Amino acid sequence: MRPTFDIDLLRGFVATVDHASLTLAGEKLGRSQPAVTAQIKRLEAMIGRPLLTRGRTGAHPTEDGVRLLGHARRLLRDHDSAVDDLLAIGAEGLIRFGVPDDYEGPFVTPLIAAFTRAQPRVNLEVHCACSQVLRARLAVDQLDLVLCTRLRGSAEGQLVRREPLQWIGAMDHRLESLRPLPLALFTEDCAFRPHALAALHGAGIPTRNAYTGSSFAGILSAVSAGLAITVLARGTVPPGFRVLGTEAGLPPLPETDIALYQRETLGPAARLFARHILEGLGEARG
Repeated sequence: MRPTFDIDLLRGFVATVDHASLTLAGEKLGRSQPAVTAQIKRLEAMIGRPLLTRGRTGAHPTEDGVRLLGHARRLLRDHDSAVDDLLAIGAEGLIRFGVPDDYEGPFVTPLIAAFTRAQPRVNLEVHCACSQVLRARLAVDQLDLVLCTRLRGSAEGQLVRREPLQWIGAMDHRLESLRPLPLALFTEDCAFRPHALAALHGAGIPTRNAYTGSSFAGILSAVSAGLAITVLARGTVPPGFRVLGTEAGLPPLPETDIALYQRETLGPAARLFARHILEGLGEARG
């Protein structure tokens, strides 16, 4: 009997090849590594031949896997295009979307503008707060979708991209050599704050709190005025600021995960917007 390919199985296979990793494929798809492994095994059982080789350098397609890969990409494009076209017809309703304001401007505003132009009957509410607050509001159904920072190693949400954290200073102020080092940081529930303080503590650099705020604009104003330096995700750094690194005597910082969290049940408009965000930000994935 001729096998019939399941779209979800093909999606797991393509994600594994793209990331050379079952674990990263699971993060991209919002699934566990064992679940993706099971998908690959089901595909291999259908074809009767191995599709991947797994070794120290990751997971890579076999000769048969390479042949399947091109077909799988075309099938996924056609499938997703059909779904998007059908969802887009008459999409309407309310979408409550949460995002930290430091992500909202550089990352999301162009995507929101494009979506609302294409879907004039959809009412999109944007709620800005820190990641911890947004996830809590999602948990009690006050929001439908949340794009925010997640802890590295967490399997929650759907990984959208990774962004390096960067020390940021004003163009015309040189504060990085001051001791104690003046900092402008978001409030205690900010996901970046512990990374910054741990890195400085590990490097033996004393600090002082020069500015604490909950708004991106406030943090940037404090840095621009020469009150302090701060930490931002690289893709959110606006023009007119200096990116500081080890050459400035500052310790390296880790990457941060940006993930999309969704309510368990979403309407067609919200599902369409979720795909819009995933594809728009995933193309520039760090």
